[in-house]
Amino acid sequence: MLQNKSIIALIPARGASKSIKKKNLVKIKNKTLIQRMFFSLKKSKYIDKIVCSSENKQILNHCRKLKLSFIKRPKKFASDNSDIYFTAKHCINFFKNKGI
Repeated sequence: MLQNKSIIALIPARGASKSIKKKNLVKIKNKTLIQRMFFSLKKSKYIDKIVCSSENKQILNHCRKLKLSFIKRPKKFASDNSDIYFTAKHCINFFKNKGI
């Protein structure tokens, strides 16, 4: 269970990238963008939990393989015009509703 003042790192990974398709899953030197972010964040002594938010099934399955916590993001928060604020708010509400 997370404490009242826990720090959660959110990795927003949208599947519908415009410039590079599924760029979060593209490997560079055998690591995906998500892996690189996850492993970097794990090194921090200040972060209590790391969570990936995505609407894409492939990205969520990739997180599962990495043992990275994830939240299925509603598609309305994953469009080109979506504000990251609503993705973060969705994540916070998810944890509040779960009592975490």
